Amino acid sequence: MNPRRRKDSLKTRKKLLNAAIKVFSKKGFRDATVIEICTLAGANVAAVNYHFGSKEALYREAWRYAFLESLKKHPAPNEDESLPPDELLKAHIRSIVYRVSDPENREISILFKEISNPTGLLDEVIEEELTPLKENTEKLLKRLLGPYVPETEVKFSAISIVSQCMNPLLFQRAKKTDELNDIQDVDAYVEHVFLFSLLGIQGIRAKYENREP
Repeated sequence: MNPRRRKDSLKTRKKLLNAAIKVFSKKGFRDATVIEICTLAGANVAAVNYHFGSKEALYREAWRYAFLESLKKHPAPNEDESLPPDELLKAHIRSIVYRVSDPENREISILFKEISNPTGLLDEVIEEELTPLKENTEKLLKRLLGPYVPETEVKFSAISIVSQCMNPLLFQRAKKTDELNDIQDVDAYVEHVFLFSLLGIQGIRAKYENREP
């Protein structure tokens, strides 16, 4: 393929992904049609099979693309960054809270549709993309919790922190209301989750350190 044709092909693929994200986030997998997606993308219907192979594959890649774009906009820190562990923790929390609260994040909208009408098509790609983030979080928590804390506590701590970051904001987005979860100041909420989590980590660390001679 010559460079010009390759460039046009990549451009069409990106248009299909962006169109698919919009349609899937609005209608879900089952109610979305390839014709609607291609019309929105300004592409031939055969382009979906050419670039992705099937509607199912396009669905998975649309979610992945939306997720990666969200992560690019609100990046999680790498463990090798020269920051103290507590600052890395705050950066992890900030990344999750900003991503979930961002109204332009279509990854979340697609997930809402998938939860309400499950297909199982996203299970593998979600695990594939989230596993590195989960492993980085647990690696950081091991540093903060210390060498005596069992693996179970590390996993529970990670679940606790991620749940604080996601659940209230997901509820707000799903209900489109602030009545029950009044999180208007996202930065203030990041600070709250960070402090609450850090004090909890310190308490767990002290509990297990006190058991050692």
